[in-house]
Amino acid sequence: CAEAGFLDQIQRAGMQCAGIELEKARVDLALEKNPQLNLYVGDITDADFTGKIGKFDLIVVREVIEHVPDRQKMFVNMKNMLNPGGYIYVTFPPRFSPFAGHQQNGRTFLRYLPFLHYLPAAGLEWLGRMAGEPDYHMQNIIRNYREGLSVSRFQHHVRSFSFTIVVWDLFFIRPVYSYRYGLKPLRLPDIPLLREILTLGCETILQKKQ
Repeated sequence: CAEAGFLDQIQRAGMQCAGIELEKARVDLALEKNPQLNLYVGDITDADFTGKIGKFDLIVVREVIEHVPDRQKMFVNMKNMLNPGGYIYVTFPPRFSPFAGHQQNGRTFLRYLPFLHYLPAAGLEWLGRMAGEPDYHMQNIIRNYREGLSVSRFQHHVRSFSFTIVVWDLFFIRPVYSYRYGLKPLRLPDIPLLREILTLGCETILQKKQ
C-alpha cells in the first residue's frame, strides 16, 4: 500500500480497511499522516502473516503485482483473504509494454524512451552511466523487466485459481492519465500480440466464486 494515500481516503469515507507494505519506512510515514490507519509491515506472499489480517470483500492490487516474484503464493493468499463472492481489483503495465521498466521515473532523457528495458542489462548500465542516471534506477529497470508480468501469464493465474473476470480493460491511454495529463482514456482490442506490446495498463476486476 506504499504510503497508504488510497487507504486514507477510503477510511475517511467510512470503510473498514487494512494495508500491507514491505517497507517499514513507508508505513511509518503513512501513520505520521494518519495514525488511525490499520497497516502491517509484511509480505503478501507470506501465508503465516496474511492469515492474521482477516477476510475482506475487496482487495486492491494497484501497480504492485508486476513487482512480486512469487505470484503463485500471492494468488493463494489473496484468495484465502477474500470472502466468498469478494473482488480483487488489479492494475499493472504488461511486461513487454513501452514503459514496463518504469524508466519514466528517471531524471534524464531516458525517461521518455519507450521499450528501453528491452536492451541487454550491460547495455542499459552503460547507457545509464553515459546519461547520468543513478545506478539504482538502471538496476530497477533491469529488475522490473525480469520480474514483469505479461497479460497471458496473468490470465493463466486467473484461470488457475478459478476467478471470474468481471471487468477486463486494456488501455493505451489509461484512465489515470485523464487527470495527470488531461487525456481521454483509449482502450485497445484484446489481440494477443498487440496487447502485450502496446498496452500501457491492464485493469481488471476479478471475483471469487460464492
